[in-house]
Formats: sequence, structure tokens, C-alpha cells
Amino acid sequence: MKSSKPRFGWVPLAWVAQWAFVSGVAAQPVPAWNPSHGVMGVMAPPSVRATDPVGAAAVAQGLGAAGGASALSNPRPALAGSELDLLQAVKVAVGWQPVVAAAVAQLRQQGSVVEQMRAGYLPVISGGINTGRQSATARGTSFTLAASQMLYDFGKVGSQVSEAEAGVRRAQADVLQQIDTVALQTALAVVEFSRYQALENIAQTQLNAVRDVARVTELRARLGASTRVDPVQAQARVEAAQIYAHQLQTQMRQWRSRLKTLLGMDVPERVAPLPTERLEAAMQPQADRLLWPSVLVAEADRQALEARLAGARAARMPTLTLEASLNRLGSGASNGRSTDHGVYFKLNSNVYQGGAMQAQEEAARLGVQAAQSRVLVARTEVEDRMANLKEQLQGLVALQGPLSVRQRSITDTRALYREQYLALGTRSALDLLNAEQEIAQAAFDVVQNRHDAWAAQINFIDASGQARAVYGLEGTQVHGLEVLP
Repeated sequence: MKSSKPRFGWVPLAWVAQWAFVSGVAAQPVPAWNPSHGVMGVMAPPSVRATDPVGAAAVAQGLGAAGGASALSNPRPALAGSELDLLQAVKVAVGWQPVVAAAVAQLRQQGSVVEQMRAGYLPVISGGINTGRQSATARGTSFTLAASQMLYDFGKVGSQVSEAEAGVRRAQADVLQQIDTVALQTALAVVEFSRYQALENIAQTQLNAVRDVARVTELRARLGASTRVDPVQAQARVEAAQIYAHQLQTQMRQWRSRLKTLLGMDVPERVAPLPTERLEAAMQPQADRLLWPSVLVAEADRQALEARLAGARAARMPTLTLEASLNRLGSGASNGRSTDHGVYFKLNSNVYQGGAMQAQEEAARLGVQAAQSRVLVARTEVEDRMANLKEQLQGLVALQGPLSVRQRSITDTRALYREQYLALGTRSALDLLNAEQEIAQAAFDVVQNRHDAWAAQINFIDASGQARAVYGLEGTQVHGLEVLP
């Protein structure tokens, strides 16, 4: 006689899975998200993907500030020409530096965390096989299938998603920081390469001038017009000029080696004229302080902690879920074959955890306060750095006039000394040598002042968040992401 118990089949199984999924999706409204409001229920914030373009404006907009933008990647261009161009060097360095690639990889990793947190809105379906004793007298194998859908959780999942998305925005700001850091290091290295190139040229000019004086003193000593002291003094100055020129050449080679490391390739032996007009133009407008990468990082940390606080508060509330299960005892069971299934609502809450939830909420609240202070600290540090750089630049610019006047004056003095030494004999060889030294020092000071001013401008560009715009990085591709304003 056939058993009257219902037979196991895949129709009930499929119905349970489909019903649980459809019910779950229908129960999950996704209204518009306001980052200034707390997350309640299953309200989900707008999607933030790690593949989105990153830039200061875009990150600031996601943080509730203002703006829009992106990150970087395409094959790095080869250096063109016989001279190293600053803008081209920055682009090559940003496109190659592993630190930028690492930041981009971290951004993509954080994007996966967002998807992981968003999975909490979807149904969970599980199944398994159990074998062993079913009851005091029954043994056998059972097959189980279960599905559950969270219906309302007072914002537990929403706060986790918000925290993960704040992590994406922080990772985006980290990418921008790394781009700006590499751009700063490369630009400063180019300036230093240019500095020692110019200083070495002056040193060679000084060496040639001192050699000319040495030849004149040697000739006069042979003719008996002066003692052997003059050529000896002149030769000592020649040797000193040779040593100093060699030191400057060494410094120049060191900065060229530094650029090779930054760019990941060989670089030309000479530096092209720096884009002074572009650098000076960046000193006029001040970038929006909400777009400073360091401020964006601090703001993203604050939003992550606010989401964590919302999650800590939601953890004290219950969670409503809809669950369905299907259980079938296999043919090997001693009590025959059977199939059980059920659908039910479940309300679950942590009633008491020894004060852990209260402590967690208090820690999150204090963390938010600390994060708010860090935002102010970041803004203050950037503003202080910009103010100091402006003062430094103003002082350097004010010195340019007197330094140029001094250089012209000492050049005129050298001409008079030569005439008095050769024609009148009222000047000594030491006077000529000192004049050459003064001329070289004046030229050194002019070059040092000019390059110090360029370095200050580059540091100001970095501090004000204008690096990507000034160096032409916006709209470029680096490591698979696009850089936007």
C-alpha cells in the first residue's frame, strides 16, 4: 500500500525561494538619501562605486560639500625632447608611481565592502544535508532549505552601508592625496634639478673668469710686473672654483637620479624653462577649502563615524525578518519519508549584553566628536600652511629687485678693478679675484632666490588643492580611473 505522506519535490522548494525573494524586494523601499539625516529602517543611501571617477569636487559632493571629480590610468607617455619639462614629468610620475596604484587598489577594495554591506538588504537562502539520529528511535538523512528576508531593522544595514560608502569617499580622497603628493615631489625635484643646473652654469662661468685672472697674473709675474704671490693666489682660487663646480655637478646628478626614481625611466640631462606663468597664475585664486584632500579625508572619517553611531543606536532595536524553511527526511529514515515546511515572521532583539551596546554607542558618539575636531584641525593646518607660504613668497619676491641691483653693481665694479689693475696698477690681483667671487655669489643668490620662489609656489599649489589643475592632470587616465576637476 502506498504511503499517504506528501512526496518531496522541487516545486515547493522553488516556490519558497521565489516567494522569499519577491517579498524581500517588495519590503525594501529605497527612498532618497540625505547624508545629514540618520538612517532608519531599510533606507539605503545612493550607490557609491569604486569605479566612479574621483576628484576633489566629486568626493566633496558625496560628503555633503560641493563639487565633482575622479582618479587615473593609461600607458605613461615617453619623455619627449632633449630637455625635461615639468608638466610632462609630473604626468609621467603620477601615471607610474606604485603608491598611486596602491591607493587605487585600496579604493576598489573598499568598493567591494560597499557591495558586501548592501547584500544585507537581499534575501539569504541556505541549504544542507544532515545525517544521524533523528529521534530516540529514528535514524536517517534529512535535506533542508531555508530562506530569510530582513523586513525592518531600524537602520542596522543602512548604517553599515553608509559607513562603507564613507570609506569609499575616504579612499577616493586618499587617491587624490597620493596624486598630489607625487606631483609635489616631482615638481620640487624638477625645480631642484633646474636650480643646480643654473648654479653649475654660474660655477663654470666663475671658473673660467678666475682662470683668466690666473693667466694674467702669471703673465705679469713672468714679465716682472708683479710678484709670484699673485699667480699662487689665483691658482688657489681656481682650484676652489673647480671643487665647488664639482660639488654642484654632484648635487645636480643626485636630483636627476631622484627624478629617474620618481618617473621610473631615464630623464634628459637638462631641464626646460619652468612654466612660470602657470605657477604665478595659481597664486591668484584660492581653491575652495572644502576641496582640499586632507580636509576631504577628515570629513569622510567623520561621516563614517556618524554612520557607526547610527548603527550603534539601531543595534538596541529589534529586527523583523520573514523566514521560510523546508525539511525533508530521506528514504533511509527509520520512520519513513516526510516533508515539513513553514513560513513565519521573526522578531529578534538583544535584550541584555552587560552594557556592551551602551558602551558601543558612547564610544561612537565620542568618536564623532573627535572626528569633527580633526576636520577643523585639517582646515586650520592647510590655511596656516598657505598663509606661511604666501608670506615666504612675498619676502622672496621683495628680494629680487635688490639682488638684481647688487648683481649689476658688482659687475660694474669688476670692470673698474680690471682697468685699475692692468692700466694704473692701483688694484691687486686679490681685488680682481674677490670681485669675481662677489659676482659669482651675486649670481648664486639670484638663482637661489628665484628657485626658492618657485618652490614656494609649488608648495602653495599643493596646499591649496590646485595641483591636478595646474599640472594638467584633469581629464587624464591613471590606473583605470579618470581625474576630473
